[in-house]
Amino acid sequence: MGVTPSVAQALYQPPKAIRGGVPICWPQFSDFGSLSQHGFARNKQWDFVTAGADADGTGALVELSLCDTDETRAVWPHSFKLAMTVHLTGAGTLRCDLGVTNTGSDELAFTAALHTYFRCDAQKSMVRGLHGCEYLDSLKGRQRFTQSDEAVSFDGEVDRIYLGASQSPLSLIDSSHSRTFSVAASNMPDAVVWNPHIAKAKAMADFDDDEWLEMVCIEPAVVQQPIILAPNASWKGSQLLEVDARCM
Repeated sequence: MGVTPSVAQALYQPPKAIRGGVPICWPQFSDFGSLSQHGFARNKQWDFVTAGADADGTGALVELSLCDTDETRAVWPHSFKLAMTVHLTGAGTLRCDLGVTNTGSDELAFTAALHTYFRCDAQKSMVRGLHGCEYLDSLKGRQRFTQSDEAVSFDGEVDRIYLGASQSPLSLIDSSHSRTFSVAASNMPDAVVWNPHIAKAKAMADFDDDEWLEMVCIEPAVVQQPIILAPNASWKGSQLLEVDARCM
């Protein structure tokens, strides 16, 4: 598929988040709130629910869950249940579904992102589908700009939150490997595009100095308008990833 399972210097030392794969940013994206960066879901031990063949026998799925604990309620006073289902089909698609249920007696609000790392040649890759979208540039104090270029390229650090960007699939075109990744989101209206480039990569202890050359993150997200759940209400957001080597 091309989703990188982890970067070379990733740390497997809880509560440090594992860099790579699809970290789940929840109940807070980035610093949009009072919690630590990207909330706590990506730092917790999830419970195994089930794994096996899918209904038609052509693919496989796995489901994990995470519920509130005394530790989570100490920093975020809400009761919840998360369900993460990953479905790999025989057709070569990967679907990630994140479900949230409010199991408490008060409403709760959250932001979220599926922080997906794609393995690609960053210097010869571009993201299409964002032309005309407004974005917050995290490298410029989250000032608002409009994407004027037809594609996003990575000749420097990129850290942008595109607002309302997931109306249609985004494409990551990796010309070096002659393949295109499609990222289609459901119920996650925003999208984050990130590559740390040279200086940021050198500043991160869990990231190899040259590893920025081999990855780009595209993240379906809920940032601009937090989701508000009443007691017993549920929400689900998802991403569908496809790769097509014939597109080149």
